[in-house]
Amino acid sequence: MKNFYALNAGEFFVAQEILKNRKDIRLFFPIKDDGVDLLAVKNNSTRPTSIQVKESRIYPQGFAWHQVRPEKIKDADVFVFVSYVPIERGGKTEFEKDFVVIPSGVLLKLCESKKLNKGKYSFYFAKEDNKLFDVRDGRVEVTKFCRAWDLL
Repeated sequence: MKNFYALNAGEFFVAQEILKNRKDIRLFFPIKDDGVDLLAVKNNSTRPTSIQVKESRIYPQGFAWHQVRPEKIKDADVFVFVSYVPIERGGKTEFEKDFVVIPSGVLLKLCESKKLNKGKYSFYFAKEDNKLFDVRDGRVEVTKFCRAWDLL
């Protein structure tokens, strides 16, 4: 059963980052899950920006694996991909979070060069030399979307 009284972890972390980085935005949480996890409303706007959150961990191969169904891309204005990066500290594994913020129109363009696998597009986000790449189905630099909260 879906928990209607709290955000899931990825949604919470995205909301936390938005509120920290965008003082001009108010956030709302839709009760019904229909492809939108958060609604962001700028203080001077009446139209909300719909946000879909996707989560993944960093795999031993060095990338985060996110999947998106093609029919769901049009449901949200912006996709935020949250990657949990394991960090060893004092003998314990902790996780830092990376965020990739991509408008749905750009995501559709990125999908043009991708192959569907079991009805989904896959993104493998990997960092190399302080740059971020999608290394699935080719190699596309997406560094400009790292923590790009200004795109909301």
